[in-house]
Amino acid sequence: MGKRPKISVIIVNYNGGRWLNNSIESVANQTYSNFECIIIDNGSTDNSKIEFEKSLMGKNKKIFKLKNIKKNIGYGHGIKYGLSKSRGNYV
Repeated sequence: MGKRPKISVIIVNYNGGRWLNNSIESVANQTYSNFECIIIDNGSTDNSKIEFEKSLMGKNKKIFKLKNIKKNIGYGHGIKYGLSKSRGNYV
């Protein structure tokens, strides 16, 4: 069997800091290993960035990437932005 394809996971966040750790943990704990996770922060004004940093303690920071957008561009545009930053074979 050939090399496993790379998967891109995109999480769009807007003021969801209290749920962000659970989302990141869920992705980190799955069994597929060839993936990247891109968190698009849509101009959050809550503690999302702090929660993201806490969630990454002890994890491979090359796999999890935070992309900050200064204002809320909406879910659809957030996903589109995430797609433009993804490097996976599948999303």
